[in-house]
Amino acid sequence: MPIVIVSGVPDSATQEMLERLCDDIKTVVAKTPGLGVSKNHVTVFFPDDKLKDGLGEEIIVQVILFEKSYRTDAILGLMSEAIGLQIQTGYFPQAFVEVIPMPMDTRRGYWSHRP
Repeated sequence: MPIVIVSGVPDSATQEMLERLCDDIKTVVAKTPGLGVSKNHVTVFFPDDKLKDGLGEEIIVQVILFEKSYRTDAILGLMSEAIGLQIQTGYFPQAFVEVIPMPMDTRRGYWSHRP
């Protein structure tokens, strides 16, 4: 279930680049030791930013995932670093990249349905 939301990507990013970046993010998340997810369980979104000024200068990544006892702060840190380095070194070296893990406690409210 990790949901990765990447904001601030410049308009110059092509569809092909976004598809490669999406795949790379899914790969680094799935390869994070101890996280316990597979690549096909990771969802990545690149929302369109309405404010165009500054796009590509700061890229902010939010990672929403279920809180689990085995997902320690250290593991979330490894995942965050892997995502950030992939984005910065592989795609946007000039950008300030910040990755914010957001563990979610499903006891506080959650719903899903797949038809």
